[in-house]
Amino acid sequence: MYFEKIILVGSGDVACFCSNFLNKLAIKHVVIETEQSPLSMLSYSCKKGEIEKIDLFKYRNLDDAIINLALGKTLVISANNRFIFKDCLQENITIINFHYGLIQNYRGMNIPTWVIFNGEKYTGPTWHFVSSAVDAGEIIAQDKFEIFNTDTAFTVTKKNMKLGEELFAKFIQEFLNEPIKFKNNQPLNCISKVYKSYELPNDGVLSMSQNAIAMMRLLRAFDYGKIKYVPPLKFYENGVCFDIVDYGFLDKVAKKRNVDDKILEFIKDKIVFTLILRAKHNF
Repeated sequence: MYFEKIILVGSGDVACFCSNFLNKLAIKHVVIETEQSPLSMLSYSCKKGEIEKIDLFKYRNLDDAIINLALGKTLVISANNRFIFKDCLQENITIINFHYGLIQNYRGMNIPTWVIFNGEKYTGPTWHFVSSAVDAGEIIAQDKFEIFNTDTAFTVTKKNMKLGEELFAKFIQEFLNEPIKFKNNQPLNCISKVYKSYELPNDGVLSMSQNAIAMMRLLRAFDYGKIKYVPPLKFYENGVCFDIVDYGFLDKVAKKRNVDDKILEFIKDKIVFTLILRAKHNF
């Protein structure tokens, strides 16, 4: 194998899949969980597979951890990791990253939200080399799927994860032996916009001045199901700021979550909308 050390960094389903897949191939690696939780799937997976899990809190940051753990030619696999690599971008350290979008068009954070809001017809996951610019390294593997008008940020995220895992399983064995073959495989011909984590479509507010199509896209773009990945979409009425905790239009049904929630129904462009609102603060 080309690499002397493999470090997997990240969290969640994709990181678990990558670690389990490497373990099935009897490829030794260590894991750094970047977003820990009491019910961590990655911690459970490591314990079950007898995979060494590194405590990130022993180091100043992720860069420091990787530099200290690196041994000779080192591969870092980044999956569901928000950290931007800087100091560990060294000649002996190769970093590859899983991205929730086609990086030719969408770089940065919250990509499932933006592709829905922008009305894209297709999106898909990308595995790419990490460079000094955000999500701008050479593409290792990429695929795409169609976005339907019933898709939400949650369903787009899940589709990206499933397809991204399939891509990883297809390329990783060959990559571990000859990573150089993947260099300049599909170089980027243009640099797209980088979406920041704090950027949200329409500043995170649903407005009655929007047309029905724009309102439906915005509601679906903020819908990550039970996962609080982005702040709730806001709605202002009579000087009060509300969180939209659920919504309905066409065949989607909205439901109250507690007794204090407010139901707002209205018709826009002949489409009936239902919003479940929860008051936050006055403005």
